[in-house]
Amino acid sequence: EFVYNGFANANLSFEGEASIDERGRLGLTTGLDIVGVGHAFYRYPISFRKTPSDPAMHSFTTSFLFEMTSLYEHYGSTPGSDGVAFVISSTNKFLNDSLLPGPYLGLFNMSNRSSASRNILAIELGTIMNPKLNDIDDNHVAININSLISVNYHTAGFYTPDGGFQSVRLNMEQVFQLWVDYDGKAQQLNVTLGFPGSPKPKYPLLSNTLNLSSLLPSELFVGFSASTSTLSTRHFILGWSFKTNGEASQLNYSAFQAAGNTKESDWEMNCGPPSFTYKDLVSATGGFKDKMLLGKGGFGRVYKGFLPASKQNVAIKRISPESKQGTKEFASEVTILGHVRHRSLVRWSQRFCIIKSVASGLFYLHEEWEHVVIHRDIKSSNVLLDDAMNGRLGDFGLARLHDHGVDAHTTRIAGTFGYIAPELARLGKATKAADVFAFGVFMREVTCGRRPVEVNACGEPQVLADHVINAWQDGSIMDSRDPRLEDCVAQEVEMVLKLGLLCSHPSPKVRPGTRLVMRYLENVATLPDFPLNFFNADPANDEVYDQFVASVAAATISLSGGR
Repeated sequence: EFVYNGFANANLSFEGEASIDERGRLGLTTGLDIVGVGHAFYRYPISFRKTPSDPAMHSFTTSFLFEMTSLYEHYGSTPGSDGVAFVISSTNKFLNDSLLPGPYLGLFNMSNRSSASRNILAIELGTIMNPKLNDIDDNHVAININSLISVNYHTAGFYTPDGGFQSVRLNMEQVFQLWVDYDGKAQQLNVTLGFPGSPKPKYPLLSNTLNLSSLLPSELFVGFSASTSTLSTRHFILGWSFKTNGEASQLNYSAFQAAGNTKESDWEMNCGPPSFTYKDLVSATGGFKDKMLLGKGGFGRVYKGFLPASKQNVAIKRISPESKQGTKEFASEVTILGHVRHRSLVRWSQRFCIIKSVASGLFYLHEEWEHVVIHRDIKSSNVLLDDAMNGRLGDFGLARLHDHGVDAHTTRIAGTFGYIAPELARLGKATKAADVFAFGVFMREVTCGRRPVEVNACGEPQVLADHVINAWQDGSIMDSRDPRLEDCVAQEVEMVLKLGLLCSHPSPKVRPGTRLVMRYLENVATLPDFPLNFFNADPANDEVYDQFVASVAAATISLSGGR
């Protein structure tokens, strides 16, 4: 018997992404990437028979609290993320078994998803519909024996005392409680779903006659498994009790509620103290009236607001049910903006000054702050202009943060069409070089007054980089500039256009870092003279590229000040 009201000192073994967070919750997946898997098992095997040869299997009961949080699920309108399972198994090691994280709950792979030799009982809390596994819907509870082809299943919910059925959404950022009871003598397995703090429903959701002694060995591990493949999700277990031959201890839900009350303080610690009440924001926007609407973004609508106390005009984001992003992105943006402070980061002169101020902000994110922040969505619509026309880089909803000298872990493709670096499209790995690629596109946008991809007179798409290169090939790269730039400094325009091409070079190793970009823009360093074919994605140029990289490294080796 054991009971965990929180997992701070629990005897558990972990695999994959599983870990204990600062609030004592068992997190099975991190939610940092779309594809993920995690396992957590009670560290020691449990004997389910008096002796190994005994044909009768012990009765057991277990109960646990769980919660799923991901991008869209609390709107109930999009697919889930594979799900989580309570597992009884002959092994607690799965990651060396060539499993696939995605639709197989981190327990099986495509070849053994219906193998009878797995020695696994899994109570599945499924939030994706996989036709290959005969799933009934994307919101179900199921009993699985040595396979993900379920022996019994039901849409998630519970039976009311009068025999009625109340359905629930498992992925609603709601804490649920699940009870699993097995009677060894009657060989009866019952699974009941409900809410913590409320009485256990009288009627089980699933009930099966199963001779587990003929299906499972005498010594087994008990624990949890979760996986994701279609949606970045965090799966939490908040508490867990287990007992053989008796009723598992009740879980202390009031303790979890008290811990939940620290959410606001956790938010303040990570994101900075909240500055405004909802009432303040309603007043600032005139009740979120349409006349105050500035535009629509990934989270929902953005409104203009006025704060009378500070006499400031501000932009206020309001998340909506139609949002294509979710609480994780929102928290990411607020967390990063709550910590970084720089004059060119969201606190917009002329076009060259705008480019320099955005480059300065990006340099700060990549090199000067204590952590590396990869923005992942640099584009013109994410650059704001202040009253003095200074450029302010904004919208950190897709940003990722990591330590200097450490690669980012995300493998999810993010960004906007026209700004995505070729290696990012292939591999999905977020890097500073991918940010620099998007910044190069932004530089050309500002200088040429054109979108990254436009349709020409023949109805064919034309990439802005090709427009610039074609003008250069025809005799003057200056002919690609915005014709409205009449009083520009020709040398600056030519330098910015060529620097923009360099920043968006097909090879990431050729793109300059933001420190060197700033030196070019501030006229501290001189941009080399490039032959036109330098910007072609041609393997024959690899030696030329390597020579350029080496020359840049030699020219900057005398720079002082570290990062």
